[in-house]
Amino acid sequence: MDEADALHPDARLSLAFGTGRNGGRLRRALLLDRKLAAAFLTSGEAMLIQLRLAWWRDQIGSPDAARILQQHLTAHLPAIPLSDQDRRHLVSIVDGWEALLEDHPLPNATLQAYAAGRGEGLFAIAGEDVALLACGRAWALADFALHCSDAKTAARARELAALSAGSFAAVRRSSETRPLRILANLAFRDLAAGRQRGGVARILSTWSYLIFGR
Repeated sequence: MDEADALHPDARLSLAFGTGRNGGRLRRALLLDRKLAAAFLTSGEAMLIQLRLAWWRDQIGSPDAARILQQHLTAHLPAIPLSDQDRRHLVSIVDGWEALLEDHPLPNATLQAYAAGRGEGLFAIAGEDVALLACGRAWALADFALHCSDAKTAARARELAALSAGSFAAVRRSSETRPLRILANLAFRDLAAGRQRGGVARILSTWSYLIFGR
């Protein structure tokens, strides 16, 4: 499987419109996020998922992390340097996914911890202003609500996402934030529709957002 196939379709679409100077770091984080999501889909037992998440956390913290992450995530690209800030962002994403290992239905506090870890960890790659991080939390909650099989937990995630969704309009428009704004726009539109829309609708809504801002 090549990297394009490993990326979530929404991630591929968002990266196709440009990434700014942090493109390599964002691509690496999106690939990691996809790997962590796959751990939940392919491992039925919480203990096995926990071990997989711990393995990723150990690799991110290792002295040779840049090479290891290249090997497992971005093999066709040169190794991307890994700063202390990069490590914090990636570990935050792992921590966010780990919060979901609690028994369902998940309480609001757990959903908020998940959103802070996964959403802020990913969106902070483009900056750490308040609106961007709030948008990241809302995106994570919206994305989870769309895929969660537990009705009560999904409803709570939708409600929490709605509380932060207003931050989307306040996010700084730049090449660095563009792919993340596209991701958020897709998730919020799907949440409003109550389902994941088809590929053509996603492309059209992305162009509409980029041209008209809506």
